[in-house]
Amino acid sequence: MGDKDAAPILLPEATLPLEERREGHLLEAPPEHPVLERPTEERLRAENESIRKQLEEERNRNKEKDRKNSGKPSKRALIWIGLLILAVLLLAFLVGFLPRYRHERQLKADAQREEQTLPEVTFVVAGRSAPTSRLLLPGDIEAITEAPILARADGYLLKRYADIGDRVKAGQILADIEAPDLDQQVQQARSQLLQARAAIDQAIANLDQGKANQALSHVTAIRWDALLKKGAVSRQENDQYQLQDQALIANVHSLDQAVSAARQNADAAQANLDRLLNLQAYEQVRSPFDGVVTLRNVDVGALIGNGSTLLFRVAQTDRLRIYVFIPQANAPTLQVGQSASVGLRNILIGCSRERLRAPQILWTQPAEPC
Repeated sequence: MGDKDAAPILLPEATLPLEERREGHLLEAPPEHPVLERPTEERLRAENESIRKQLEEERNRNKEKDRKNSGKPSKRALIWIGLLILAVLLLAFLVGFLPRYRHERQLKADAQREEQTLPEVTFVVAGRSAPTSRLLLPGDIEAITEAPILARADGYLLKRYADIGDRVKAGQILADIEAPDLDQQVQQARSQLLQARAAIDQAIANLDQGKANQALSHVTAIRWDALLKKGAVSRQENDQYQLQDQALIANVHSLDQAVSAARQNADAAQANLDRLLNLQAYEQVRSPFDGVVTLRNVDVGALIGNGSTLLFRVAQTDRLRIYVFIPQANAPTLQVGQSASVGLRNILIGCSRERLRAPQILWTQPAEPC
């Protein structure tokens, strides 16, 4: 048969769409129409259209229900959320409150235990101290007088006569310095002194000559004055000789001052020579006092500077000074003039042990027995 003669087919429940089966009920079947009453194409189409409309309406109702149900959580979800919040609160309680509660209980228990225990007391039995106490302290021994020996002349070290550890006497030569510049200055000063002395002799000779000329001029002036009184010469000629006599008198005074200046120049030249001779004497380095050479800083051929080069250091060891640093706690127990035992270990000058009583307090470590 053709499509026009086809009869309407009723679909079973399994062939319905998923939306209609999910709601749990079947769509109402269209009213039964007798097949043989209107077996035309228009009838079939009308039935199909009615079925399609019913399906569309049912689908729209299902969508509205789903939309309403999606905005509100279900009861099961609410129950799980409540249980989760309750579990979090319970965990926070266990983590925060219980440790603090246990700590407070422990503090209370410790406080009660301390109140119940007896206090501990430390005591010392008092007694009399010893009448004397022995204080052992190290000390430093130094010389009372120690002098550095420096050069007073520029030059080179020519010879050396002493070394470290040598005992020297006051004025003993320790070294010789070669100073050619200073020696030349001494020679020049001697020549200048001779020139100054020669200038003195020359000034004295000029003074004698000036005195002789003045004496002759004075005699001539007297004679011309006598002739003027007799009227034998003119007044102008007499005045000329009188003024010449006065000029020669002034010249004599000038020559006398020149002699004095020459003598002062000679004295200055002599003083300069003496200064250079004193400096030349420092070319020989001497010990200022009796003692021991504790330092030698130069050797033969070394360049020496005036006042800047340390040559030797000499210490006077006949008297020594002992430095002892006493703790502040023991300082009030010491008195000036108190005796102390001094022992020497490092300085091996036999085995000495002596008692000292000095105006200052001296404390050192005693030496071991020999």
